[in-house]
Amino acid sequence: MKMRLTIDIDDMDYAGLLRVLIPHLKREDIPLPDAIINAAQKKGVIEGFLRFIPRKKQDELVVSVVNKNRSRIIRRGEKIAEGWGIQLKISDMHLKGVPDKPHKEKTPSV
Repeated sequence: MKMRLTIDIDDMDYAGLLRVLIPHLKREDIPLPDAIINAAQKKGVIEGFLRFIPRKKQDELVVSVVNKNRSRIIRRGEKIAEGWGIQLKISDMHLKGVPDKPHKEKTPSV
């Protein structure tokens, strides 16, 4: 039997995620300038770069990096689980953006 675990993430440290993933990915699958990739392990480099990119583009960048490198991330996830003593086989994973729900205006009670 297959099982699906879905995790909704409201806010993610994109710089931290990229810093962790970059060493495990193929360079050509990372849509960042070479200078950023080379210096990615230094705290503040990716944060500084992302500061100049609109949030929507940051979202697209992270979704693209994760989905292009799905099999590498899956293998890494299986290794992490194995380190925790959990034997499992991940059949697939993907990341997609979900539009934010508009906030409902609260009407004052009278």
